[in-house]
Amino acid sequence: MAAQIKDACVGDAVQNAQAALAPREQSRRRQHAKLAGNIGLGGSGQMDQFGDVLFPVFQSHQEFEPGWFAQRPEPGGNPFDGGIGEFRGMAGFWHKTKKILAHCMPMCSYSQPTNGSDQNMNAHLTKRLVLVGTALALAALSGACTKKSREAGTKESPPPLSVRVQTVEAKPHIATEEVTGSLRAKLQAVITPEGTGRIEKMLVVPGQHLNKGEVLVQLDARDTQAKLDQARAVCEQSEKSLQRYTALVASKAVSQADYDTALANNRVAKAALAQAETALGYMTIVAPFDGVITKKLADVGDLASPSKAVLEMEDPGALRFEADVPEAIIGSVEAGASLPVRSGTVRVTGTVSEITPVADTQSRTFLVKLDLPPTSGLRTGQFGRASIRVSQTTVLRVPTSAVVQRGQMEIVFVINKGRAELRLVKTGKRFGDEVEVVSGIERNEQVVTKNADRLADGQRVEMEGKKRCPPEFAP
Repeated sequence: MAAQIKDACVGDAVQNAQAALAPREQSRRRQHAKLAGNIGLGGSGQMDQFGDVLFPVFQSHQEFEPGWFAQRPEPGGNPFDGGIGEFRGMAGFWHKTKKILAHCMPMCSYSQPTNGSDQNMNAHLTKRLVLVGTALALAALSGACTKKSREAGTKESPPPLSVRVQTVEAKPHIATEEVTGSLRAKLQAVITPEGTGRIEKMLVVPGQHLNKGEVLVQLDARDTQAKLDQARAVCEQSEKSLQRYTALVASKAVSQADYDTALANNRVAKAALAQAETALGYMTIVAPFDGVITKKLADVGDLASPSKAVLEMEDPGALRFEADVPEAIIGSVEAGASLPVRSGTVRVTGTVSEITPVADTQSRTFLVKLDLPPTSGLRTGQFGRASIRVSQTTVLRVPTSAVVQRGQMEIVFVINKGRAELRLVKTGKRFGDEVEVVSGIERNEQVVTKNADRLADGQRVEMEGKKRCPPEFAP
């Protein structure tokens, strides 16, 4: 009896609901029914029938007043296309659904059950109706996801962006190799005394500029002065003795041999005097050239000797760059050639003045010296680089504004059929406001040089200086 009642209810509801459902909606409901059938709700046809029964019930039952639906479905449409979001809340939806499912039992039972078999049949029907409601809720949630996907797919693309482009060209490039070295003074001296004596006066400090001949150090000269006085006295005595012998030899009072001896003694005395005067001059150390004191190695009270340096000085106005050039490129360096030299932010051009003819056996390099012009900002000991031309090639260059840095990636945008096409590139050396592109683009392609950082891949662009294409003809 209960089975007959169920078939009657289902049959009437199906005839009324199927007339309003489109074939596409029926197909979707059948797919949901197949899924539900796999979990014990019966065949796909039976599930479709229960779904069609609950659809008009959900629309007409008083528990779902008009405000519970955002909008009523079109004829043949599915009220669950909007998904759970079309209802006021998930909890409210389940609460209403439970009431409707409880209401469905009287609709499908015209009389009270008369035996235990009918009671079991009604309980089984109630269980299936509850499971059908659950399946329809899942269908509503699926409809919400489908709607969001459709909305994302129909999202409008960004508007065209005005850009400036430039054609990629292969430009000649002189390939160079850089060698490192140091700046040194052409004139530099380690000052040591030529005599022995204690330092009496130290008249200079490091960094002090001096002219040639200025006194640097004064040694204790008392001993040397005494020797000079002695030599001078001997010289004066020998001079007087020579004068007497000259008069006597003229009167034949002495022999010619005695006169020659007196003459020789006078010459020896004069030489000794000159030597003593020179030794006294060694007690005063003077600057050998115009320059600056770079180091002070002794001070007042130290014993100075020819084996011990006391000062170092150099001429800062005449510098040279010294570098060790590998044997592989030494053939590209010639005496008298001009090479660019860079030290910090200072750039100068040096002239090759010396090339060591023999390579160092340890490093296999040749020492090369370049004379530099007087330039402010350069000092002895600074690090420098010299560029040696080895060959000439062609490279692809683009303006630096065309390369966009995003994280650790370098990208450019290439114009392709009126749209910006993103390309990953690898850059090389920089040449002023241009940069070498090693890979990622080809010659004669057009790259965006203005507003590149505002573009997205595939976005339509408008090139400056060209008329805008009407929307109906836009690519």
